[in-house]
Formats: sequence, C-alpha cells, structure tokens
Amino acid sequence: MEDGKLSLDEPVHIYLKKPWLPPSAFADKITLRHLLSHSSGLGDDPFLKNKDIVFEPGTDFLYSGLGAEYVRELIEQVAEKPLEEVAQKTVFNPLGMSSSSFINETNVMTHMANGHMRYLLTFLAFFIPFISIQIIVGTITLILNRLFKRRWQLAWQLKIGVTALAFIVTELLLYILIGTPFPNLIWMTILCALIFFTYLFLSYILFQRMVSLIKIIHQKKVLKATITTLWMVISLIIFLTIANSSTGPVPINNSGEASAIGSLRSTAPDLAAFLIQLTNPQYLSKDISSQIDSAQVNINQNFSWGLGIGIQHTIYGDAIWQNAITLAFRGIMVMYPNEGHGVVILTNSESGLQVAYDVAERALGGQAKWKFF
Repeated sequence: MEDGKLSLDEPVHIYLKKPWLPPSAFADKITLRHLLSHSSGLGDDPFLKNKDIVFEPGTDFLYSGLGAEYVRELIEQVAEKPLEEVAQKTVFNPLGMSSSSFINETNVMTHMANGHMRYLLTFLAFFIPFISIQIIVGTITLILNRLFKRRWQLAWQLKIGVTALAFIVTELLLYILIGTPFPNLIWMTILCALIFFTYLFLSYILFQRMVSLIKIIHQKKVLKATITTLWMVISLIIFLTIANSSTGPVPINNSGEASAIGSLRSTAPDLAAFLIQLTNPQYLSKDISSQIDSAQVNINQNFSWGLGIGIQHTIYGDAIWQNAITLAFRGIMVMYPNEGHGVVILTNSESGLQVAYDVAERALGGQAKWKFF
C-alpha cells in the first residue's frame, strides 16, 4: 500500500495472477480493507479446505484466519517473494525484530520455548478418527471373513491386523490434514496412541489374571465377556480422566512452512516494538497509521476492528489489541495509543490466556476484557 502496489478498496482479485478463491457471487467483491478488518465473509478454517463466503463482504464481522491467508497469498503474488522475505525486509529488520520469523530461522528456533497442553486434546485427535476407521475396516473384514471362512469369529491375527491398519490409516489422514504445518502434533498423536495401547494391553492382562482366580466367572463365557467389556470401558474412562488432568510439553514445531495462521515465532520485546510502530509510526504514512487503529467495522458498543487489529472502547480510552491463540501457546498484546501505555504477555500453555489477561490488567490498571472473536 505504501509504495502504491496495492489499494485498500480495489477488489483483491485484480492483483492476482492466479485465482485463490473459487468463483462465487461475492469472491470478486472482496477488498484488502475487508480482509484486514475481518469483514470479507470468509470463515476461519485452519486447513484452508472450506473457502466459502458466508455473507456479502463489508456487511458483517467474522474473525477469519482464512482471510489472513488470503492476504499472505496476495502479498506473495504481488511481491513475487515468499512471506518471510517480505516480512524481514519491510517489518522485522526495520523495527529491529531480530527474534521474529514465520519459518525456522536458527536465531529464533534456538531459544524457542516448548508449548504445553493437555494430552487429552492430542489423544482425541487420534482416537476419534481411529475408532471410526477401525469400525469401518473391522466391519469389512468381518464380512469377508464370513464369506470366505463361513464364520463370524475373527482370529486374533486378524484383530491385530485390523487395529494396525486403522492406526496407519489414521496417522496418514492426520499427516495429510496437519502434517505440514504441525509435524510436532503428528509425533504427539503417535506417542499418545502407543501409551494408550500399552495401557489397555496391561489392563487386559491384569484383568485376565484376576478372572483366572475366580472360577465362576472363568467358566461362564457370556459373563466373562460382559465383565471384560465393562472392565475395558472403565479402563478407557480412567485413561481419559488421567489424560485430561495431565499437562505437559509439546515438541517444538519444526515446520518450515510460512503461514499467516499461527506460524509466527516472536518475543514480547519484538511485538512491543511492532505495537509502538502502529501507534507512533516512523515507517508508515499518517494516512495508513490513522486507519489502522480506526474502526473499520463495528462489532458492538464495546468492540470494533481496525486494519488488522482489534479496538476496544473503554472508559479509559480506546485500546488496540490482539490475542495469540495457537495450540499450546496463548498471549495478548494491548496498547492505549493516547496514553502511550501498553503491554505484551506471552505464555507457553494452552491455559495461559487468562493468566495473560490478568497480568495485562494489573500492568495497565482497570478491568479491560479483551476478547477473541
């Protein structure tokens, strides 16, 4: 925008050499202003599968990670350079943000913190599709076994084979969906799955040892099968309870893919420098800087959205803000431009957002409830 290559109010598609959105009634109406103010009508699909526009651009507000990715595509096509190179040249280097990068820069990755999250979330990402796939594969195997061997009972080798195939298919599916941007989560799902299978196996062995000591149960097959099923269900509930209460480190994400959704690695001082530039610009024109923290779309009486950043209207004046919410990390950056007061709080935990809010409120004073839409 500053060098005249882009306009806030021209349809974005005129700058693209190849279309990024599928044809629709509203696709050619989206402008850069719509994208930056989250009023484009695009949704928040992190996997970029659903690019449907749910309302006419400029008529409503919907926080859109997909819209941010559209901006990345626009930048890369117009500049004919990757996002990281453009960001380093136009933002990070001029502002001295030496610890910021969208990719695996060595000077950033060497002091990057491990995120922390509940293992239940990672386990469920594996378990839900695994059970679904196992039911499908198991049903097909059962039918084939009946057709060729004329019996419904599966041999133990087939049972193990069905489980192993379901495991492999599940991990391949997860890799296709999230493997490129989040390879660390693939390793986490594999680890959680192995722990789960080991736990169930040991639980089953323990139960069989107990049953063998109780002759009444051991001699009645139906009763034994019923109690065995009940035991395994209880074991699963115990495992899920333990997983839900357990929080631990997640391997550092080593994906080299730059994305406008969650791949930025940065520090509080770097983001503070960025905030200061927005409110006291040295490299931005007065026209652009004044629009950044001016309401482009009104959400309600307390909140608006500017160009790329949220605006909260309070008795203390307007505050510009943005949450950081991505898997095992949470944070908040907020500043009151008129007073020149601001703070950046970053946490390496999925439960850290309330902590960040509390610290920010204590640092700035008052009860400012910054929200994520």
